[in-house]
Amino acid sequence: MTDCVTISYDGSNTIDVQPGRALRLTGEAYPLFRPPEPASVADPVDCLEFLKTLHLSLCPVFDIRLRRWMGRYFDAVAEVADLHAGELAPIAGLDPATSHRAWCYAAYRPLSNAVFEFEGQQHQVPVLLWLADGPVALRFAPGGAPETLRSLTLGDGELAAPAAAFLAALGGDIDQYWRDVAAPRHPFVRSALSGLRG
Repeated sequence: MTDCVTISYDGSNTIDVQPGRALRLTGEAYPLFRPPEPASVADPVDCLEFLKTLHLSLCPVFDIRLRRWMGRYFDAVAEVADLHAGELAPIAGLDPATSHRAWCYAAYRPLSNAVFEFEGQQHQVPVLLWLADGPVALRFAPGGAPETLRSLTLGDGELAAPAAAFLAALGGDIDQYWRDVAAPRHPFVRSALSGLRG
């Protein structure tokens, strides 16, 4: 299957994804009236906080588990980058103390309340991650119909796990999201980051 898949998410937005190509925090447009001022998201710590706030704003106010998971996901992505800071190449032009956080842009982009058709079947899932090897559906209660997607049901224990365990429980390489990325790209500034320092 090589045709793109159109995913509706958060009840009002759509995005096209390509099988074989992961959807990451960078690369595809966000549902914004206007992009943030470049200076406000130049630092990776500020940019990741902006992305967290944006994704939380797309979650229904009263969907507590979804909002809790979404906030926890962004916190875990940052914490795991901090744990691996010594092995992540520094980015030229960024503060050496926080430049490793730019690798967080390679994390998988979570889509809330996603609706899409995949392999001839219609799906509706609370959270969708689109990896290079296909979709991963995240649920907070068991689904009623037989599951044809790779799915995980997350309880309170998974939501409260330490950062590395929280991401590892999602499977695949989600806890090592930077592994197949040559260099991080900024989600809002289309020019490449200054480059890696050797």
